[in-house]
Amino acid sequence: MRGIAADEGAGRVFVLTDVAFAKPARGGVTILDAARGAVLRTVAVGANPVGIAVDRRAGRVLVVNQGGAFLACVGTASVLDARSGAVLRTVTVGPRPMAVAVDEGTGRAFVTSSGGSVRVLDTRRARLAAIITLDPGPDAVGVDTVAHRVFVTTLGTNRVAMLDARTGALLRTIPVGIRPMVVAVDERTHRAFIGNSVSGTATVLDSATGAVVDTVAVGQDPVDAVVDERAGRAFIVNMSATATRPTFWDRVGCRVEMLMRGRCSWTYAAQGPGSVSMLDAQRYTSAIP
Repeated sequence: MRGIAADEGAGRVFVLTDVAFAKPARGGVTILDAARGAVLRTVAVGANPVGIAVDRRAGRVLVVNQGGAFLACVGTASVLDARSGAVLRTVTVGPRPMAVAVDEGTGRAFVTSSGGSVRVLDTRRARLAAIITLDPGPDAVGVDTVAHRVFVTTLGTNRVAMLDARTGALLRTIPVGIRPMVVAVDERTHRAFIGNSVSGTATVLDSATGAVVDTVAVGQDPVDAVVDERAGRAFIVNMSATATRPTFWDRVGCRVEMLMRGRCSWTYAAQGPGSVSMLDAQRYTSAIP
């Protein structure tokens, strides 16, 4: 889940809030003034919001909502005006949406649905533009807005689907590590970093061609990542630095998570403190002194 996004041009920060067990379940977006840190307003969106992204060119904020605390039947995307925070439209995006990413150059947002598809939204018109069918378990998504390439992890196949952001065409599928759940893109060097949850690795792809450049060991169960392009660093957040085999309660927790979010990774159970792996974004080695 990526629960925060910023629009530098509008000077706004958008933070997801969720009250999953309220009756009825509801979610919201709290809007902050980026300069002062003041709360400007909170806007109601769909239940159980799980992802947020900003199209700065179009002045839009995209929020994907799973639709409930447990078995969500149909997910939605709330399209907000980035300056006023007003909800412009709510678009149906299929069962259990998991993440969203934007290509500002094409004005397209890509929403993964664990039902086996990617919904493409026209961010300027706030409407559904296309549906792309993929392998089982689409999860994380990232975009190289320079090369106009979209990378979608598919948990059911341990692969990454590379799409053309302009046409939506599937260009290739790329084998990576076990349970890929993270995507971060460095547009300066055209590299995509794929965090593999069970493998405890990051697969580095050429984001223009999809070729595998390297595989780097990181901490166990990477869950998020971000790239600082100016500094040439990729930061990968790991649930744990070590791993153990799952206990009975880990398996029970997995079943609860499956009911709530449609996914889990109990092959290894995170134990102890988490960690952050800092990589040189060009050499793909640890950048921690």
